[in-house]
Amino acid sequence: MLPLLSARGAGGAVASPEAALLGVDWRDAERLTVTMVDFSFAPDHLELRAGVPYRLRLRNQGERAHGFHASGFFAAIALGGVRAVPFAGPVQDPAAAGAVALTTIDGRTVVYLPVAAAAAAYARAPARQLLEAGAASAPEPAAPAGDGPNGRAAVGPETVEDIRLEPYQEVEIDLVPIARGAYPFRSSLYGFVRGMYGRITVD
Repeated sequence: MLPLLSARGAGGAVASPEAALLGVDWRDAERLTVTMVDFSFAPDHLELRAGVPYRLRLRNQGERAHGFHASGFFAAIALGGVRAVPFAGPVQDPAAAGAVALTTIDGRTVVYLPVAAAAAAYARAPARQLLEAGAASAPEPAAPAGDGPNGRAAVGPETVEDIRLEPYQEVEIDLVPIARGAYPFRSSLYGFVRGMYGRITVD
C-alpha cells in the first residue's frame, strides 16, 4: 500500500460546492469502485479530475465491518448524495441492510435509512445517532438530518471522517471534486487499530 500523504490539497478550490453540483445528471457520472475484503482493498490509487461528477462505489466483500476514512478528500468535494445499494451476499441484519453510517470529525454518526426500516431503527437507536428517514411520515429526528439518502447529504463533506460499511454492504457516493491535490484514504477493519492506506489524486 502507499505511504501516508498530506491530507491537504495543494491546488486550492476550483469551484464552490453549490456551483459544482448545479445541473449535474448523476446518470452520466463517471463510475469508480473500491472493493474491500478483510485485510486488503483495491485499487489503492484513484485519479479524479476537478469539476467532473463521479459516482464512487465502496464495496465491502469481507466478513467484518470496514471503515473508509478520507476526511481530507471529503473536504475537497461537493457531495451530491449517499446511498446504500443492493449487494448479492449474506446480510446479517436485513432490516439495516440499507443503512449508511457517516461518522463526522466531531464524533457524531449520521445514519441514512430506507423509509421501511426507519421507524423501527429510530426507536432502538443510540441517543447520539441522527436518523434520516427520507420521508415526512417517518419519526422526526432529534436533530434535523437533511434531505435523505437519495438527495443532498445531511452533513457537509468537510465534516465527514468515516463511512462504515457492514459486511457485504455497498455504498454509492455522488461527488464532484472541487480542490486539486493528493489525499490519503484509509481502509480499516473494525476491531483492528491499524489500517491500509491508499491515495486519491485530483488533477
